[in-house]
Amino acid sequence: MDRTNAPAHILVCDDDPALRSIFEDFLADEGYRVTVRPDICTDVDEVIRLAPDLIVLDLVFEGQLTGFDFLQRLKASPTARSIPVLTCTAAIVLDEDVERQMMAWECDSITKPFDLDALLAALERCLAPRELAATG
Repeated sequence: MDRTNAPAHILVCDDDPALRSIFEDFLADEGYRVTVRPDICTDVDEVIRLAPDLIVLDLVFEGQLTGFDFLQRLKASPTARSIPVLTCTAAIVLDEDVERQMMAWECDSITKPFDLDALLAALERCLAPRELAATG
């Protein structure tokens, strides 16, 4: 099956059950294939097996920057570094080094709480390279 014609697969990692439910229902209604997790994949190989077109990632789990730690491992992997990441966090003030590194990795971000239209716009920005590859 040609993945470029299949619905985009979005992996959502967030520890908030209500938000996971919103992501799952809303993104499915928008035509995306969605996998939701209450935690971070502990192994980058697991992400590779899931083969998401985009990861929506909360940066803070139980008060720790666990999402950022995962992002470091993901972006260090030659196989997984090209997967776009949309960070979605309530941590409005992040360390300047964290923000600088996320910019270097070209991660997009939205802040919780977010508007669903803003979420869709961010998803479209992140998935634009995939769409260009499908038409090019």
